[in-house]
Amino acid sequence: MGVFKSNNMTLQDIIKEVETMIDFKLSEPRRKRRNVYARAVYFKLSRELCPLESLERIGSSMNKDHASVLHAINNVFPSLEAYEESFYGIYVQAKSRLLERYGSGDLYASKVKSSAFLGVHKQYSSKLSEYKKKYEDIKNKYDELLKSKDNSALGEAIDMLKRVPESKNYDLLVKLDAMTKIMAL
Repeated sequence: MGVFKSNNMTLQDIIKEVETMIDFKLSEPRRKRRNVYARAVYFKLSRELCPLESLERIGSSMNKDHASVLHAINNVFPSLEAYEESFYGIYVQAKSRLLERYGSGDLYASKVKSSAFLGVHKQYSSKLSEYKKKYEDIKNKYDELLKSKDNSALGEAIDMLKRVPESKNYDLLVKLDAMTKIMAL
């Protein structure tokens, strides 16, 4: 499996940089606070500076799984940032040095061709158009039903639809579409 390099920066470069700022190996299998915080700094830097590296690959460089990487980034790093000035200082300094050495550049554009995303974008655009059309159809039917509010069961359904916040219209559309398909069977 190839290693993604952002402006020639690798995970090993990040490991070396963090290890120069601490007095132990990041891959030491210890649960001491200093080891956990140091790995959290490494995981955070790896995710930010090598964004196309998988969580699995980042974790395997420390003999950890992807869930450990996510836990460190989402839970350990925020507490480190708030309460551990020394380790947050290591993070800031290491990031600064790495960006200075390798440059910031456009990490995505430099390594991934835009055509790779074009197909996915077209697929989602057509789905979005389809859902917008379905939404408009349902809305038009709803407006017609509002005008002819003679059926009490229909009136109840309309009252329920009115209670749905506008921000949830997409969810409503998807669920109504599924329900009508089931009822048509």
